[in-house]
Amino acid sequence: MYSIQPANFLDHYRTERKKKNPWIFFIVLIALIALGVASVFAARSVLRIVDYTQKAKDHLLYSVTLLRDQQFAYARTNIASAQYYLRSVQEDLSGLRAIAAVPVLGRQVRAFTYTIATIDRLSIAMDRGAQFANKLVTTIVGNKPLHFSEITPEQKRLFLAQLFEASPVLQGIKSDVDLAMLSLARVPDRFLLPPLASAVEPLKMQLPRAQHSLQIALPLLDALPLVSGYPK
Repeated sequence: MYSIQPANFLDHYRTERKKKNPWIFFIVLIALIALGVASVFAARSVLRIVDYTQKAKDHLLYSVTLLRDQQFAYARTNIASAQYYLRSVQEDLSGLRAIAAVPVLGRQVRAFTYTIATIDRLSIAMDRGAQFANKLVTTIVGNKPLHFSEITPEQKRLFLAQLFEASPVLQGIKSDVDLAMLSLARVPDRFLLPPLASAVEPLKMQLPRAQHSLQIALPLLDALPLVSGYPK
């Protein structure tokens, strides 16, 4: 049987190690290159996430101003733009699974993911509301702003007729807000980075109030046409 003599053992070990080292070096090199590429792509994704999130925020804030001014068509255009950026952010976040596996960073990624999902669902509710309001106002006064203090009896009848048929739309808006609340409930309450915590806090304060207001308002809106004598 072949055996290695003690005197030759060190030379034999060195020879075998030299045979294996090129493969080990090659594997480590590939791993480092892969890690570097992943880091570059992750960094680019994070930068785009920050940029797109800011753009979505700007479009949504502007759409709120447009809704107040009864410019519903322009508001819907801005909401659509915001939704494009929000869904692009969601796609980028789904690509950060490696980072999400890290305990400390994973909490931030998950919190941000559910925050974006919450805002996206709210944007759907806003779009439903804008579409309904646009139809309502256009039916009553055309392309002019609606002032309730100035509406005629005929315009009042048209308003009540639209409201009488609006229950499915209003319930859809409430369902969107309820789904937004479910996403928001999955955002952790503690150990969030300050910028993320400052974004989550207003949502956690205001969204439950909006949900509660809808719960009160919808039955009243459903009853308003009947109470006002429509239909006769």
